[in-house]
Amino acid sequence: MTPRSRVARATMFLLLLLGVTLRLRPYFANRSLWLDEAGLALNIIDRDFAGLLGPLAHKQAAPPGFLWAQRLMIQLFGTSEYALRAVPVVAALVALFVFWRLASGLLSVRGALLACAMFSISPFLIYFAVEAKQYSVDVAIAVMLWWAMVALKPRLDREALLAWALILALGAAAIWVSHPAIFIVGGFAFEAVIRALRRPRWRSLALRATVGVLWLGSFGALYLLALRFTPAEMYTAWQGRGAPLSPSSFGVVNKYAETVWTLSTLPLGTQVAQLVTLAAMLGVVALWGLAFRPLVWFASALALGWMASSLGHYPVATRLWLFFTPPMVLLTAAGIDEVWRRTRDAFPGLGPIFVCLMLLFPAFTTAREAVYSRPQEEIRPLLSFVLEHYRDGDILYINELGQFAMQYYAARGLKFPGRIFVGTGTTTAETDAAQLRGHARVWVLFSHADVSNGINEEQFFVRMLDRVGARVEQRQETGASVYLYNLSDVARPARLS
Repeated sequence: MTPRSRVARATMFLLLLLGVTLRLRPYFANRSLWLDEAGLALNIIDRDFAGLLGPLAHKQAAPPGFLWAQRLMIQLFGTSEYALRAVPVVAALVALFVFWRLASGLLSVRGALLACAMFSISPFLIYFAVEAKQYSVDVAIAVMLWWAMVALKPRLDREALLAWALILALGAAAIWVSHPAIFIVGGFAFEAVIRALRRPRWRSLALRATVGVLWLGSFGALYLLALRFTPAEMYTAWQGRGAPLSPSSFGVVNKYAETVWTLSTLPLGTQVAQLVTLAAMLGVVALWGLAFRPLVWFASALALGWMASSLGHYPVATRLWLFFTPPMVLLTAAGIDEVWRRTRDAFPGLGPIFVCLMLLFPAFTTAREAVYSRPQEEIRPLLSFVLEHYRDGDILYINELGQFAMQYYAARGLKFPGRIFVGTGTTTAETDAAQLRGHARVWVLFSHADVSNGINEEQFFVRMLDRVGARVEQRQETGASVYLYNLSDVARPARLS
């Protein structure tokens, strides 16, 4: 082993160690569950394995395989935040190491180091690693599928039945664990059939077509048992968020730009998205002759996802397209590596400068987030505060979107013992406030306050209460607030100590 290869191996080890540390840090910080996490957690806790196949409550949707894995975890380890986030964080760690193998198989040593550096510090990958949702699993499944196809490529060329059986099993199972896996295996099937048609060997074509049909059958069974129960409210919320099909107007061109921008922010966030776009375009050129088949797989998965999005079934949102982060990182790293290689003699500093511009700001941002971990919606300490100062006769008002996290923590021992009113939004705020009048101690709790039509639900309701009562106490956490009001006609009570 040469000194250069030893340095490369040591650097790769440090990058992987950094990625592990950055993912475990927020996991052990144990932030409160926020709206979507709590809504999905209530489904998992309240239902058995069979019940998770039907339509989910609280406007939630997730693949059955992920739901079953979560259900198994809470049966083994209880309903804590740690248990609910164990599957996503393990998936994130698996994705990190499998991506290292994938990058090493497709890129040069320098390119693989750059790719692993980006993958390790990616802010979205770190955040969703500890989200009690399926998005981290989507990334892990995507990386494993692409790596399996790259690793088994020689055996596939020899038509090894064992390799085909393994690919068939992986693809069929992945569809049940990750929704976007259908785009990835669809890309495999498309590339395999096209390649077989170019060289018309009927046995080869029949084998590839059989695998594709079985994958399609697996997806059809998933649709009948689970996907067709996707809540109608989700489709309503997705309206206008699909990727465009053809640039027929200026507005559609803007939608194209928004979609490309979303993909460009996946590797390192918004700050360097323009550089990522440029480097990824260069990466396509660099991999065209070196790794054409993986490039077709990536493009086919993107095309299928784009088509599903344009039909209103897969909106353009960072968390839903997180599975496409690995190809974006690989293309970006390949582009930077190509610039470095082609300019190392004429402009030896250009490659390192490109790397610094790409990585320094995201690295600083990620380091700051790791040191000063910022939670999403910290309702848990506020519920503890309310219970600590509870008196007989107290009532609690909570906004509509905050009720799911409150229900989860009620089952975890933070149950409010008095009467609870659930808000219904700004349109009925006066009616809600009228129900609270006449009470000396009213706790008003907001978590994930709605902001629509320029109106902040929390500010609107609190100002209304300030006009009809006395604010006694208030406490704020990230994304959540609680107020204690005296809404009776008596004198203002003393402040809490």
